[in-house]
Amino acid sequence: MMHSGPIRNVDRISVPLTTDVQIEIKQVKALGSTTGWLIWPVSTHLCKFIFNNPSMFAGKKVLEFGSGTGLVGIACNIAGAELTLLTDLFEGLPMCQENVNFNRTSLKSNSKLVVEELFWGNKDHMQSILTEYGEMNVLIGSDVIYHQSPEALAALVDSIVAMSNPNTTFVLAYEYRECMIEDEMYFFSPLRPHFRHVVQFNTEHPDRWIYVYSGFIH
Repeated sequence: MMHSGPIRNVDRISVPLTTDVQIEIKQVKALGSTTGWLIWPVSTHLCKFIFNNPSMFAGKKVLEFGSGTGLVGIACNIAGAELTLLTDLFEGLPMCQENVNFNRTSLKSNSKLVVEELFWGNKDHMQSILTEYGEMNVLIGSDVIYHQSPEALAALVDSIVAMSNPNTTFVLAYEYRECMIEDEMYFFSPLRPHFRHVVQFNTEHPDRWIYVYSGFIH
């Protein structure tokens, strides 16, 4: 799946994770945002990264910001995560849960997959998650900073920091677009001082990258 943008004219897409495993994902063109709950191409690169780096996710507690369709979180479960939390705005949770249910036969029976509401910057939501599930090992986000306001990006940075600990890794799938300057100003620059290490991995597409942040500093 190497498209320049999401395939908007279909309601369900088959996404191969490995040569033996593929999942079926429902998407919605418009659900409370201009981008909608769609499969954006960079998310498929993140799925491939997950399966190419199993030790980063297997047996770990993973929280995904802005899960949307649930594609990447479902991939984490199939890759062996101990716990995967798919989080998004309240109005997107039913579709995310529907995709989890639809792919139930492909999910790991000994791994927990949960859909939870998380409004970025909402301290009550974050504290509830930490109380219920404990500290996270891995935080992930796929194309979550595209078309976001400065306030939303600041809230996302605050949420990443609040959900991190010294053993947390944050993995971001990102596509370079015309809004790179704003992304740098309101997201990358504020986030960078909170992690000692940032490694950038290329993908098959020259404008799509995977960033891995580690060595959290509060």
